[in-house]
Amino acid sequence: MRKLVFACISMLFIFASVFSLSASGAEEINISDRIFTISAGGDETEAEPYSKEAIESAIDLGFDAVSVKVGEDGIETKGLPEILTFAKEDFSVIIDCTEENFNDVYKVAKDYDYTYLRVRDLSTKRLVNWAHAMSNRVQVIPSYDGNVIFSAISAYNTAKDNYVNFCEFSSKNRYSVIFSEFFTKRFDGTWALMSFADKDLCGQRDDGIHGWESAISMGYKAIETDNEREFMKYLSLLEESYEHLESVYNEAKETDLSPYSVSSTKDFEKYVNLAEEMLTSENASSQLEINECIENIENSYSEFQLSEGEEENKTFSVTPMKIFWICFAIALFVSSQIYLHKKTKKK
Repeated sequence: MRKLVFACISMLFIFASVFSLSASGAEEINISDRIFTISAGGDETEAEPYSKEAIESAIDLGFDAVSVKVGEDGIETKGLPEILTFAKEDFSVIIDCTEENFNDVYKVAKDYDYTYLRVRDLSTKRLVNWAHAMSNRVQVIPSYDGNVIFSAISAYNTAKDNYVNFCEFSSKNRYSVIFSEFFTKRFDGTWALMSFADKDLCGQRDDGIHGWESAISMGYKAIETDNEREFMKYLSLLEESYEHLESVYNEAKETDLSPYSVSSTKDFEKYVNLAEEMLTSENASSQLEINECIENIENSYSEFQLSEGEEENKTFSVTPMKIFWICFAIALFVSSQIYLHKKTKKK
């Protein structure tokens, strides 16, 4: 009997622990897991673009990759080997080339891992097919530039179906379909990339906080910037916003709603669920979206109204403490029944 009671109590604590873990908060996901950061040419504040010093500075700032242009306004193909030595497990090199020179670039880059070729004047399908015929070591980043929804969807699906990590979308038109929710809600798997290195690529948006906020809220997970230091400051502020949201969320989850009417806590529960979704999602939320969620949670406390004994259809809420006492009662009941059964049997 002692063994049975011990087993019941052990199950009780395990069960309660599982529920408390699931209810205590969200699994932590860092900004680095949500956004892939690309430095356009390296940090140029104290060095020439594409130079060793500029790339090292980008690495020190915390960027995930650097983009390097080969050809006009960039470097020569023969200068690639020195830059490609930076390509390692935690840092990638993206080489921008054209249909005219990408075969020459490939001959140099094929011996290096963590290297991507981006060919903006080649269609997604042609680039992906070419990559399949070549070495697996060099990956590609297809690009779609335009304002035709079906073509943009086709480009994304081709990239996704071929397990391409990134697909870039660009347009001069600020109101292009590639910036619409109808298109961006389809992002799932392959990370969509937006470049702010040229205004003609990002719908004339600024390479600053307003542009980055816009891209993140749309669902773009890879961002290329030529404003490296300010971008990293922005990501630090975004990380702080996430930490504030987590604090507000954890406090809200501990709030006892039982004295209040169901109707007065509906908004509160809606915003708490939204906060949980933001904290657990692999997609980043913008600072504006996070701050709005925090404000909505804090404001919804003022809407609470005491139920005053009114009859309402309240849903039974499962909490770790309720689970604990239910399991404890079951354990006592089972053990007492066994004890009484044994006593009766002896008589």
